[in-house]
Amino acid sequence: MTLSAKSLRWSRGGHLVVDDVTIDPVPGETIGLLGPNGSGKSSLLRLLAGVDRPDSGAVTLDGTDIHSLGRRTLAF
Repeated sequence: MTLSAKSLRWSRGGHLVVDDVTIDPVPGETIGLLGPNGSGKSSLLRLLAGVDRPDSGAVTLDGTDIHSLGRRTLAF
């Protein structure tokens, strides 16, 4: 299964938290997420996990928007 994100933007409380993030890993690739406190790392992970919805952009699993998939499908 391939998880990817394209042009994610997300605001919270009127503040831009995630701005134009695109992730398109190659299957089997390991990606690290580094940054200072408050830089949006946890927020990005919440978007990738489908816990929150981006204001714009999309997170897909094998090309299908994760918000159109059921919770059981995402429990891989």
